[in-house]
Amino acid sequence: MVLPSTYFTSTPFQNWTRNTSELLGSVEFDLDWWVSPAVMRTELERILDRTDLWDGRAQVLQVTDAVGGYVRIRILVTAVDAPTLFDLRCLVREQMVEWILAQNPSAIPRNRVQMVEQEARPVPKRGGPVTEPVGLFSGSAEAEQRASLFTSSITLPDLDDEPER
Repeated sequence: MVLPSTYFTSTPFQNWTRNTSELLGSVEFDLDWWVSPAVMRTELERILDRTDLWDGRAQVLQVTDAVGGYVRIRILVTAVDAPTLFDLRCLVREQMVEWILAQNPSAIPRNRVQMVEQEARPVPKRGGPVTEPVGLFSGSAEAEQRASLFTSSITLPDLDDEPER
């Protein structure tokens, strides 16, 4: 059955695919390439074993992206309801940050810059620097003519001179 999206914004509906209030939540980190996902997984297990907020159903730590100089780590955890899940996500995030700072500081994100020697600039073919503008609308007679097509005034017809119908 295909229904327009306006149907769902204007008609109340109930999602029957869920039977309980148990929820799955995520915590994400952008970390340095020196991070060890396996060691982080061990720390996640330790954190979850020490709290009653986690309902014991799911704990997942995955590397979901590795671009732009960072590794994205996603942690999935479950809780019995939305308020508990929020508290659990905050707890996991806070304790992982503390653990990274204390035990794995090489995982803290860094910006890397590679210094190179300044390359010599190529010399123009004419032998010297170009001082005149060269382009689509300058540098030659044809270019100046093209420019005049865009910059000259346009004559508008006088509407008073037209015959009435």
